[in-house]
Amino acid sequence: MTIEDARSANHPYISYCVAKAEADKSIWSYISTHHPHYSVSVLLPALIFGPPIQPIASVKKMNYSTDVFYSLFNGSTPVVPPTSFGSYVDVRDLATAHIASLTTAAVRNQRFLIGGRAYSSLLPVSVLRSLPEFSSPQMAARLPRDPETPEVPPQVNLGDVESWNEKLGLKGKLRTAEETFGDAARKILELEEKFGTQ
Repeated sequence: MTIEDARSANHPYISYCVAKAEADKSIWSYISTHHPHYSVSVLLPALIFGPPIQPIASVKKMNYSTDVFYSLFNGSTPVVPPTSFGSYVDVRDLATAHIASLTTAAVRNQRFLIGGRAYSSLLPVSVLRSLPEFSSPQMAARLPRDPETPEVPPQVNLGDVESWNEKLGLKGKLRTAEETFGDAARKILELEEKFGTQ
């Protein structure tokens, strides 16, 4: 889609996607035109989940992906929602990839898909159900129930993501779903204690 398409659509998600694509085109145009003395690496992560560490004033609005995750255990979502995107990465693994992109010659002037663990909306809910923090009836009641018709999760073609992960030192080291969603849930529950749920 073009910038004009995004303006015509007047939709935040379309504008976001077009802005990302235009930024990517712009940096490669700059590199090919100006031949700077530095290199560039573009990292394209999937959905980003993990424990939030940014300053917040309320659990009502943390950031997009954290808000999506929190909606799965704050009692606001009665049924596990359809999956919006079929892949995710832990924010800490993405941070490792950013550091590696600054120090690894093999990734100079390249773009990479990062992470690539399969994702469905049921995955974090399954992890939450297994956590001791959600074993009480009160906490278990906050979790959404499974949909009546099981979802067939979307298949995402991640291309050469495994070789890219290997170049960035991530292959075989990505955090598990239990680590990503368990650590994130525990941190958000701490924030609930600090700020309340309102």
